[in-house]
Amino acid sequence: MTMQRLASTAHRRFRRGPHAGQSGFSLIEVLVASVIVILVMYGLMQFFVRGRVQVDYEEDRRKATAVAQDWTEAIRRWDFGYLVSRETCNGLACNDTTFTVDNRTYKAALTVDYDNAVDENLAKIDVNVSWTFAVDYNQGNKTSRSVTVTTLMGRSRL
Repeated sequence: MTMQRLASTAHRRFRRGPHAGQSGFSLIEVLVASVIVILVMYGLMQFFVRGRVQVDYEEDRRKATAVAQDWTEAIRRWDFGYLVSRETCNGLACNDTTFTVDNRTYKAALTVDYDNAVDENLAKIDVNVSWTFAVDYNQGNKTSRSVTVTTLMGRSRL
C-alpha cells in the first residue's frame, strides 16, 4: 500500500507540473522591488553626501575663525596710538593677508574704525576672513564664504 501511495502522489505531481503549489516571485515583482531598493539607496547616498559637504564647510569655518581670532589677538598687542596713527586703515580694509591652513587658502582683511566708535578712546576692529568653498563636488560649483570677528580696542588710561 505504501508503494501505491507514492505512485499516486508522483502521478498527481506530474500532472500539475513540477512546481505546482509552490509560491514564488514573478519577474515584475522582482523588478518593482529592485527599483524601490535603488530609490532608497539613492536617497541615503544623497543624505551622506550632503552631510559630508556640511562637515567640510564647518571645518573650514572653524579654521577661518581660528585665523581671525589669532590675528585679532595679535592686533590687541599693538599700541592704541600705533593703531590710530595708521590713517590708511580708517574705515578701509588694509593689511590683506593670505593664510594657508591644511591646503586651504584664507584671505584676511583688517578694518579699523575709530571715528564711529562709541567713545574716542575706542577703536572698532573687524577681521574678515574669506575662502572659497566647494558646494557641489560633482559639478565643481564654488562659492565664497567669510567669517568676521569684531573687537573693541581701548586706549589705556594711565
